[in-house]
Amino acid sequence: MKRKIQYHLKISQGNISQEEGHFFRATPFLIQFENKQVHVNFKHESHDVVYQLTEKDQIIGTLKHPDYLPNTSIKESNKHLKSSFSSQIIIEAFLQLRISKSKEIVSELESLEPSSYEIIQYTFTH
Repeated sequence: MKRKIQYHLKISQGNISQEEGHFFRATPFLIQFENKQVHVNFKHESHDVVYQLTEKDQIIGTLKHPDYLPNTSIKESNKHLKSSFSSQIIIEAFLQLRISKSKEIVSELESLEPSSYEIIQYTFTH
């Protein structure tokens, strides 16, 4: 059975080229770019709520409340992400989805080339 998409967003060089549906923060979603897929799951960890990032069934990072972004520069956050790609796309996606709103990171992103990526969120099933 084909899964139903509840939210679909395409970003091309930092600009929205397509947006359909409604995004829900607590429902898992997928960030696709450059033939890569990062699964993002909202989880409870001890007394915190976190977004857990996985690639190819391997946990590559955990982003914690309050802003769900690393407390470092993008360059520094790349060292903490256990993947072969830059954290810039993840950070851009979290800002675009309004999960995060760090003014410091936004100003840092302004000096970088904007990314292209796609976000897909399927309807949540139990």
